[in-house]
Amino acid sequence: VRVAHLPKPGPLHLAALECRAGLSQLAEIREFLGSQLTRFGVTVGEVWAYEFLLAATELASNLVRHAYAGKTHGYLHLLMSIYEASVRLRFYHGGQPLPEELRQAPELDAPQEGGMGLFILSQVCDGLIYGQQGPHHWVEMRKNL
Repeated sequence: VRVAHLPKPGPLHLAALECRAGLSQLAEIREFLGSQLTRFGVTVGEVWAYEFLLAATELASNLVRHAYAGKTHGYLHLLMSIYEASVRLRFYHGGQPLPEELRQAPELDAPQEGGMGLFILSQVCDGLIYGQQGPHHWVEMRKNL
């Protein structure tokens, strides 16, 4: 028996960025992610790239607004892992875990201000998981290639 083209178990490429947890950093995060996709030769369509960067920006924004609740001393540490079949982006932070109510689908027939960010993420990403590692919390989004 011969098996060909088995996916590699680990990431093909890793890239990391650490920045202040502020809305002013969103442009830097988008620029970093876009440049890493280009640097590592990830071939994606325009829609895929737009959705990936939209999701990453929305996730970072939610962490700044909710995990740090306006505090300016925080940080975001991004770890981008490029696999053969997906790209994963994990945000580590030292703030509070994202509130449970943000993780649930919003009531679409009762419009409200806010609360759509993680819903948008769930629609454009192929996976969204939350965790804790020591005193740090993390959120990881996955988008299949």
